[in-house]
Amino acid sequence: MNAFLNKLFQNGVIAFPCGKDPVRARFLVPAIIEDADIDIALKAIEKTLLEGV
Repeated sequence: MNAFLNKLFQNGVIAFPCGKDPVRARFLVPAIIEDADIDIALKAIEKTLLEGV
């Protein structure tokens, strides 16, 4: 999970581990987020997943 979170950070998204068995990624979304920001974050998450960490 840490490798995924580190790669996600390199791709421009901050996330934190949460939970235990299984560990999940938690995203702290600001209250003033706009649709364009969500699109950018989703593209970065998809890029990270496709890189196969």
